Amino acid sequence: MAVASVVSVTLATWGCRYRQLRPISFGGGRVASTAGGNGEDNVDDGEGGADGDQELGFTRGRGRAHTVRAYASASPVSQFNWEDPLGSKNLLTEEELAISETAERYCQEQLLPRVLQAYRDEHYDPKILEEMGELGLLGATIDGYGCAGISTVAGALITRAVERVDSGYRSSMSVQSSLAMGAIHDFGTAEQKEKYLPAMAKGKVIGAFGLTEPNHGSDPGSMEAVAREHPQKKGYYLLKGSKTWITNSPIADVLVVWAKLQDTGKIRGFLVDRKQCPAGTLETPAIKNKTGLRASITGMIHLEDCPVPKENMFPEIEGLKGPFTCLNSARYGIALGVMGALEDCIERARTYALERKQFKGNPLAKYQLIQKKLADATTDAAYGTLAGIQVGRLKDEGKATPEMISMIKRQNCDRALHNSRILQEIFGGNAVSDEYMIGRHVANLYVTQTYEGQSDIHSLILGRAITGVQADPPSSCSAGPAGEDLFHWQATIMGPADSPYAGGVFFLTIQFPTDYPFKPPKVQFQTRIYHPNINANGSICLDILRDQWSPALTISKVLLSICSMLTDPNPDDPLVPEIAHVYKTDRAKYEHTAREWTRKYAV
Repeated sequence: MAVASVVSVTLATWGCRYRQLRPISFGGGRVASTAGGNGEDNVDDGEGGADGDQELGFTRGRGRAHTVRAYASASPVSQFNWEDPLGSKNLLTEEELAISETAERYCQEQLLPRVLQAYRDEHYDPKILEEMGELGLLGATIDGYGCAGISTVAGALITRAVERVDSGYRSSMSVQSSLAMGAIHDFGTAEQKEKYLPAMAKGKVIGAFGLTEPNHGSDPGSMEAVAREHPQKKGYYLLKGSKTWITNSPIADVLVVWAKLQDTGKIRGFLVDRKQCPAGTLETPAIKNKTGLRASITGMIHLEDCPVPKENMFPEIEGLKGPFTCLNSARYGIALGVMGALEDCIERARTYALERKQFKGNPLAKYQLIQKKLADATTDAAYGTLAGIQVGRLKDEGKATPEMISMIKRQNCDRALHNSRILQEIFGGNAVSDEYMIGRHVANLYVTQTYEGQSDIHSLILGRAITGVQADPPSSCSAGPAGEDLFHWQATIMGPADSPYAGGVFFLTIQFPTDYPFKPPKVQFQTRIYHPNINANGSICLDILRDQWSPALTISKVLLSICSMLTDPNPDDPLVPEIAHVYKTDRAKYEHTAREWTRKYAV
């Protein structure tokens, strides 16, 4: 469906109108158009300079004062608009404004009235995707296949409108649009696109994106899901494995599943069509009792020798580049989407502060601390929106870098979560009531701040880009992302000089869980080492990586603790009892063997 037809349909449906264009002129020359007014030309009938300069209000050239008069609005005095403090709407096209207004109207009139009960019941209505599809809101940035083909910014404005109501609703829509439809559009065959995209754009076919696994959430490169050629049925693969924390999976008709080919070990993408799966080969149970994103549906994917035809495999894309491309696009949508949630928190806190009377009948809004909370939040929302629009423009021009998206994802999610928590304080005890809505936003925004790369990881990505070097842990250590996978790091430790490991270089892997820093990373030695607290698989017995973990700990502190352990082992809590016994009974033999292993494996 063409953009114009989509916009006209949505405008007709919801009664939105294009703003009337009104030309403005500087010194008799019409140079721009703006919104509002009665459509009549406004021509500056003042006297211009001989060289055609306008009166600009500052001195240009030699002592000539200039000022400008623009008739962009009926009122000669501009007024501050707290809902759009920095005039971000002025950066949008008429089409983007119309699409945003359509999305806002739908979300406020159709989604908002049912979100509270949906959140309480942890229930998601699949008809929501059909409603969005009717308005052209699904896969909206895709060209063709029944999609609108709108700008990246316009697509992000849709996510902002949806997230203004609930981040869970936005997550479900994002998985449908950016991850499932995006993967099919970017990597699928012509037949795959024709088969699925038109129906998915209408919300008639629901998609899911299966990458995260129970044992490898932070390290998708180590995924265990495998695809092997069917031994009897030529042209088919048998998929086996599990995925978890998959939005939409319990209701999905087609699931984008990433698995390793058994014969090559390469990661490939498959379209698992539920209708094609024999009984018992595909199960997608829901994950219940979540504390955030309760208005969306989340589940698992269990594949037990599920037959998938070869034509359902993406033909060319290999490795993690495919899923990471999709995830990077999703991060951009999150960055502008969370601004919608923050803006709703601001509006609700402002209304409450104006209506709530305390201390001699004064509204809370009268007090300085309340005003500061609102000022801080409004400023961050305005700046975040402008940054999102700018990166969206660059993305459409092919000029956006992953670091730009890391920056706005980190900043906007952090500030949205921080400010929503502060704004909660305005409500006092009432904040714990779900009817005031703000507590729901806070719970949701915590999730958005952790997924698609936790903020600390994005900080290190930016630090590396700014300085050109990895963040510096202890002087004898180094660590950083192994590649595009933000959750999979590599580290190096130089053997401490006062230990039998002196002169050795030891390599480690660091895998961050999706709920880092609230859960410890998994750290393993890749280099063999003779030590009572490190076994042959590289596993480490270290208290701070187990029961003594704290979110305040950093990777630098972890590596420093490992260095200390190399110098001072703990034989009373061994992972290798045999080595611990040697350490306790024959220290010279222990040190000799450790030095020999270091020379053999680490030099």
